[in-house]
Amino acid sequence: MKIEFRKVLLDNSPLCLEQDGVSFKGGFKKLSASLVAIELQMNGKILVDCAKCAKTIELDIDEKIELKVCDGFFEDENEELNVVECLDSIIDFDQIAKSEIEVIKSDYHYCINCK
Repeated sequence: MKIEFRKVLLDNSPLCLEQDGVSFKGGFKKLSASLVAIELQMNGKILVDCAKCAKTIELDIDEKIELKVCDGFFEDENEELNVVECLDSIIDFDQIAKSEIEVIKSDYHYCINCK
């Protein structure tokens, strides 16, 4: 799902999508002309490899995601880390969901035998 920045409302808009067997439910709202807040609950199962024996294991996901999307480059003296910069004035929620899954997959995970 994609939406233009100018179409995002000040009130919370619901969002529900699924990516690779993981569901994302929550909402998003405009904070300023160039900043949108997204809050999602991520639930599901993904397959990851054990970092020690390389056995494929199923990982249960239950995480809350809070991030901001900026239209253009983000400049803030607080240097907030959970900001996605969007250079074409379009928020791509599918791409954001996919990147959140990839962040979890890129971590070190261990099977029961290797813990």
